[in-house]
Amino acid sequence: MIHDNKKVKISQNQLFCLIAIYQIGTTPLFAFGAKAKQDAWIGVSISTLIGIFFVWIFLKIQKCFPNKNFIEIITTLLGKTLGIPLSFLYVMIWLYAADRNMNHLSELMKMTVLHDTPILAISTIFMILVMSTFYMGIQTFARTSEILTPIYILSLLGIFILAFLSRIVDINNILPILGDGFSPILETLNPPVTVCFPYSEMVVFLMFWKYVDPKKCISRTTYSSVAISGLVIIIAQAILILVLGVNYTSSSTIPLLDVIKLIHIGDVITNLDSFGMVLLFIGGYFKTCIFFYGSVLAFCTIFNIKKIKLWATLLAILATLYSLVFMPNYPFMLSMVAMVDSTFVLLPLFIIIPCLLLIICWLKNKIGILK
Repeated sequence: MIHDNKKVKISQNQLFCLIAIYQIGTTPLFAFGAKAKQDAWIGVSISTLIGIFFVWIFLKIQKCFPNKNFIEIITTLLGKTLGIPLSFLYVMIWLYAADRNMNHLSELMKMTVLHDTPILAISTIFMILVMSTFYMGIQTFARTSEILTPIYILSLLGIFILAFLSRIVDINNILPILGDGFSPILETLNPPVTVCFPYSEMVVFLMFWKYVDPKKCISRTTYSSVAISGLVIIIAQAILILVLGVNYTSSSTIPLLDVIKLIHIGDVITNLDSFGMVLLFIGGYFKTCIFFYGSVLAFCTIFNIKKIKLWATLLAILATLYSLVFMPNYPFMLSMVAMVDSTFVLLPLFIIIPCLLLIICWLKNKIGILK
């Protein structure tokens, strides 16, 4: 065991904040459902409802094993012969996800505010920040989320309100609703990345739910946090279309930042793009930390390692080097992420495997194998 459940506790409020900021993360950066054009926000709304079903699956698994993390659950259900190789896949996938977020933010920082800074320097500083958070422990990290998550969400909503006050919103950009029928919206649900992101990524919280106290609040807190973060994501997608229009939103590299640049109220509230990057950095930082923490916990659970700081440092170095070698530029990273996530990660590992584990758990309980 890596952490003693009696010593490490995550409160109900901390869990809510961690999930909310993790779910939102860098999601407002992107424009989803381009095939649905002005109805993209409807496609995102449907994805949110489907995503809540994914979360239900993860919570059912947690209820079967309230005091085990995901790796312990896998080995309990499948045995070590099948469980350890599968568990190691999750170590690599979560490390890849942390690296993907780190590289994404580093590239955005270089493109927007740190033009002359080498990407190596930005990535290294970012990973040092992640490592320092890891060394302070999950409880300190959870307390930090209690402070920053309300600020983060309220600031995002404030930006949306400022967009309306700046009179850059054109309601005609989102009309007519369902002008082309429901078929384009259904097309946005394929490939699976549109449906699965970011809700299927909640599977990583199976590494953390065991530390929540009291256990009875986990489901209620998780559902409420996912619902609120989903609403923020839906509003963000609608604002992008209302301000930028369909064509510009679908072609823009960072549509939310373009919206922020357009905000201008008198000569007082203007040039908010740096503030917007800070917000996006905070969201990406928390998401990267959770993926990295989940990867390290999974690795140390597999090999029963109690002193985890050395291995965490080695994994951090590996992630930074991987980012520099295999993600040489931003367009390449986006194309690789779309291919890897939709083919190898989101659907098979984050949806199909948990569904199979839940079925196995139910069957074993049915025939009385598990006490």
